[in-house]
Amino acid sequence: MASDEQTADTGTADTVVIPLAVEQAEITKRTVPVARIAVRTVTEEREEVIDLPLATERVEITRVPVDRIVDSAPPIQEQGDITIIPVVEEVIVVERRLRVKEEIHLRRVRTTDRHQETLKVRTQTVDVTRTPAEPITEATRLGTATPEVDTTS
Repeated sequence: MASDEQTADTGTADTVVIPLAVEQAEITKRTVPVARIAVRTVTEEREEVIDLPLATERVEITRVPVDRIVDSAPPIQEQGDITIIPVVEEVIVVERRLRVKEEIHLRRVRTTDRHQETLKVRTQTVDVTRTPAEPITEATRLGTATPEVDTTS
């Protein structure tokens, strides 16, 4: 009979159909008053004596003349509780310069004067003596004789 019920529900003997049920949950929020709260502030005043040290500072200014020549402005210095601030000024300095006071002009002036003096003077002279030419010989023609030197030129 069990097989008859399966066939009656599904309609076929080969397939089995099982009906499914789906559940869904729904979550919501709502405000539920539990109690009421009231807030108020109250300010009170009272006098109280305090005893704390209070530090104050004052500055004493003392000008100290220095009168010192420097190449550049010195930096601010601190020596203990004294701060030294140098005050500088530019000073015009007289310097030594060359100035042409005068010029000396020299002019060459040439003069000619007569002057007599006795001096020793040396002189060379040349004396040339000519002798007549020799007759032409066989030795002169062949080039074995010494030629005569011409001193006239």
